[in-house]
Amino acid sequence: MDVTVKNCKEVFEEIKQLLPKCSFVALDEEFTGISTMERGFKDNWFDLPSERFERHRGAFMVNQLGLCLVQEGEGGFTLRPYNFNLFPLKSHIRPGDKDVTFQSQASSLKVLASAGFDFNKWIREGIPFSSLQRTKESLSKEWKQNSAISVSSILHNSPSKSPVSKRLEKIASSGEQEQFIYGCRRDLLTFIHQVDQRELRVTTTSHNEQVILQTLIESDETISTHSIDLEKVLTDETSTVWLLKKPDPETLERRRKETELRKKEREERMAKARAEELGFTQVIELLSESKKPVILHNGLLDLMYMYQQFFAPLPDSYEDFKKVINDTFPKIFDTKLLALSQPFKRYMSNQTKLADIRRVVLSENGSVFEKVKITLPEEFKEYVECSHEHEAGYDAYVTAICFIYMLQHMRKLLAEREGNPPVESPVATKSAQPDEPDGLLAKCLSAVEHFSNRIALGYSDIHYIDLQNKDPIPERKNVFRLTFAAKTTREDIKTLFSPFGSTRVYFLDDTSAYVEINEIFSSPVNCFKYAKEHGAKNNIQVQRFSDVYPHLYPTPTKEEDDREDPVTTPPSTSGLKRKTEAISLKQPPPKKLFVESNDWSN
Repeated sequence: MDVTVKNCKEVFEEIKQLLPKCSFVALDEEFTGISTMERGFKDNWFDLPSERFERHRGAFMVNQLGLCLVQEGEGGFTLRPYNFNLFPLKSHIRPGDKDVTFQSQASSLKVLASAGFDFNKWIREGIPFSSLQRTKESLSKEWKQNSAISVSSILHNSPSKSPVSKRLEKIASSGEQEQFIYGCRRDLLTFIHQVDQRELRVTTTSHNEQVILQTLIESDETISTHSIDLEKVLTDETSTVWLLKKPDPETLERRRKETELRKKEREERMAKARAEELGFTQVIELLSESKKPVILHNGLLDLMYMYQQFFAPLPDSYEDFKKVINDTFPKIFDTKLLALSQPFKRYMSNQTKLADIRRVVLSENGSVFEKVKITLPEEFKEYVECSHEHEAGYDAYVTAICFIYMLQHMRKLLAEREGNPPVESPVATKSAQPDEPDGLLAKCLSAVEHFSNRIALGYSDIHYIDLQNKDPIPERKNVFRLTFAAKTTREDIKTLFSPFGSTRVYFLDDTSAYVEINEIFSSPVNCFKYAKEHGAKNNIQVQRFSDVYPHLYPTPTKEEDDREDPVTTPPSTSGLKRKTEAISLKQPPPKKLFVESNDWSN
């Protein structure tokens, strides 16, 4: 279902009703750009997750977001895919509103255009949005009111003072009015607590004392909670007499109802203003609050761009980013990581783009994936009839299908291993408990639990980032960091390492690169010593990867550092082809060993 500014309100109410019944939600995004060259060259095979995070933070915008609501029921799954078109400019700009700017990338826009993206529709009918943080700041200025403050807080440097309290403190700072403040407040407190006393007369001898009296009645944290009528009854050149009255019960009740009505009306106005300001962000806020499992495909950029566009600016540190994402979406699955891992890797032939996974799981020619009943209500059947690749709603729909088939396959394997009948989802026969994070909805995904909260990193020998634990960083003993003059060429580097056979060179920029040797045929220890000594003659500085990032690895002992391989000169590897598959992961992940693949594209 295509969603624009014309039907977004109706769709939002529909999602609000459907989301509690869902088993999980698949999500996909389209961007105005993907990567920026301002922070260096493109992604490097040996990037750390924190470096990848820093490289991709930026001002690109989510211009289309797809949500596919998935409800598992008896005998199959019901899917409802939505395609939201997003544009940041509101139809009515208020005075003082800043115009919105964002970056775009020519290649990304060309891909969207080739996929049939309607740019005119995007601009004319795109749904406006604002981040939760920006909306909160904007509305807090608009609706800010003076809070009730006691005289004691005023006179003892309260860290947060309203303009009224600051004025009162200024009056009292001279010390001349301090006695009046405390005396007046004492009389007022006695008055409100004496049930039988209906009136109180207070005399003021200056304008400042009048301000003090009115401020105490209206803003004191205790006195202001009681209704007091203030009336001027006598005045002359030197003083003014004020009559304070307690209203009768009928008046109090009427005022109470009026106050409640005004409060309700104010809350309704605030809610309406907030909804208008947030726009589409209400949908993402609803998804976060629901705590439903979120399914992505190669989802690191989706998470980064979604958080900075709809929640708040990205945290400064990578570790803080992992924490806020885990708090925002407590359960995430990445279909690309599933496809790159056993048991699915053996079926994918190293092709793990979303379309490739869909082709494999839906194949009817000897497929190991059993047919799953998937239905869509009539108004959502557009994607069944034809492909709409690079449309966010369609890609979310395909992501949901791929995950469903892999989930069902894992259930089947687990049942066969345990010698039981095929697993039937608990939610297929019992009512779902959306408010129980460890209830039926969590159990229905237990077959793939060891993949949860792990996001495929992409082009890297680090297979995933772990949102809840430390990332699995390989040892990389056979990787060296080189620093050199800008005139140094790839051939110069290969010549330096030629005694150790075939090498791979990954440039970081014009003056630095990583070099990877084949650890099977060469000794990393001997290679490092040789390259360091001979590289220095050509102004090439060589470091071990562990020296560049010492915080990731324990410091080697002197014996380990000095140890040499028995073979001081490695055998020639000129007649051997270097293996092309990725380096095996040295450190197994804590839950399950993930098997790597060469395909890290989308």
